Amino acid sequence: MIRSNIHKLNKLYDVIIVGGGITGCAMAYEAASKGLNVILFEKDDFGHATSSATSKLIHGGLRYLKNFEFDLVRESLEERKVLGNITPNLVSPLRFIIPNYDESFLEKILLQTALFFYDVLSFDKNNVQLEDNKLPNHKTISLEEILKEEPTIKKENLQGAVAYYDYQNTNPTRMHMAFLLSAWEKGAIAMNYTAVKKIIKTTTNEVVGVEVYDSIENKSFSFLSKIVINCAGPWSDKVLSLTGKEKEEKGKIIRSEGVHLITKKLINKNALACQTDEGDHLLIIPWRDHTIIGTNDRAFKGNPDEYKVQKESIDEILNKANKYFSPVDKPLTYKDILYAYGGLRPLSEEADKDSYNTSRKYEIVDGEKIGLPGLITVKGGKYTTSRNLAETTISMLQKKGFTLTPFDTKKHKLVGCRINETETLLKKLKNRFTILFTDNTYLYYATLYAELAHHILELAEKDQKLRQTITHDGEILAEVKYVIQEEMPQTLLDILIRRTAIGDLGKPSKAVLALVANLASEEWNWDENRIQKELELVEAHYKLPV
Repeated sequence: MIRSNIHKLNKLYDVIIVGGGITGCAMAYEAASKGLNVILFEKDDFGHATSSATSKLIHGGLRYLKNFEFDLVRESLEERKVLGNITPNLVSPLRFIIPNYDESFLEKILLQTALFFYDVLSFDKNNVQLEDNKLPNHKTISLEEILKEEPTIKKENLQGAVAYYDYQNTNPTRMHMAFLLSAWEKGAIAMNYTAVKKIIKTTTNEVVGVEVYDSIENKSFSFLSKIVINCAGPWSDKVLSLTGKEKEEKGKIIRSEGVHLITKKLINKNALACQTDEGDHLLIIPWRDHTIIGTNDRAFKGNPDEYKVQKESIDEILNKANKYFSPVDKPLTYKDILYAYGGLRPLSEEADKDSYNTSRKYEIVDGEKIGLPGLITVKGGKYTTSRNLAETTISMLQKKGFTLTPFDTKKHKLVGCRINETETLLKKLKNRFTILFTDNTYLYYATLYAELAHHILELAEKDQKLRQTITHDGEILAEVKYVIQEEMPQTLLDILIRRTAIGDLGKPSKAVLALVANLASEEWNWDENRIQKELELVEAHYKLPV
């Protein structure tokens, strides 16, 4: 999909969506699949903020049970199952171990009770098409078993553990793109690097459109619509303030920071979930032969545009990892960090308690109730429930006179996910391309691109230069050319962390960066100054705070 020339676009739509995170892209897909004429505006790149800073999990939210949020957990578990069906190649069962370090009898009973309800609330979890995506119930595991499976776990006072299952999000970037590609397939238009600068209202305060600034064309344009849906996540209050209604909404959204660290491989196949003395939790998650450690959860008070990962947050996570995971004689240090990434969670609740215990429920604010008919603002929510949030929001439009075409997004696989069995696709790819690629490469593209995999391999088939392997798990240079031509990136960082997984484990080597940058410059006709600027931005992105 080539980026549209904004000045050539129609200026009237049924729905304008503000924000291109997972919520906005799911919203665009839901609206377009219901037959609505949709355009989405994102001020940066699609998924550049919160949506690309996750724990790589699709989960029900076990910890929400302690706040008795049964409805939220049930919705999350239902959507976990839905994503297991509509993005079957992008999720996989992940076993979580909760170690028992001499907890009291009451704590053990409370945990077992929570896990019992987690299983009960996910009674239909195995109504999935792929056998590999079925999830077992929780179980108690012995001290001997946990030490055998995870010999690096901290052993002091360890008595045993319990285990439960959620999904790992194999690649959040590809899931995000799956929703966006599916929206495009249904006719939606999406524009990145196009910031909403003004909400257009009538004299009676009815919202009828937006004025945007396109930083690619360096011009402003106005677009009109029957409804504007604000899906800007941590920026939703900033968008709402463009209406002049910020006073009424002051304090209705808080932002919570979530930082994760990538290190070398520390554990084998299980994720570890430790409840801390501070009342929050720490996750140690295996991912791509590396480990994710996270996350913190603290209220962020500043301007979201200026958010950066701070050393204080990294130190907090390192200290917890050393206290609850790392052996005393081998503590983790700053030198062990390959990559630190963070984002801001939008929480729909007054900031009268700590952000960790603030609900992850979403809120849909109908503008008619605050004197802004024609506007809907979505607040809060989580990655797992984004599809259902979109479905709930778009269904509201029927009461506003919209005609919606029947289409159940729960029952249709997304673009890039239309696969029935990985092994069958693998055989087809290997037969089609004989011995051109490694087993890792065939598996990587069969898994992450499904029915789209052959497009990438065909590019490499035609050009030997594009067959070069650039990551340990089999990514090849042809993928860079493919996403440039089909998925609308605009910068080197867009390619590295928001289309491919080349940069997800830390800064790529100079050799790999040179290959990617040179190919990008060929496709986009960059001069030497532009290439150098892009490489400097990459360097700044990966630099750890000191």
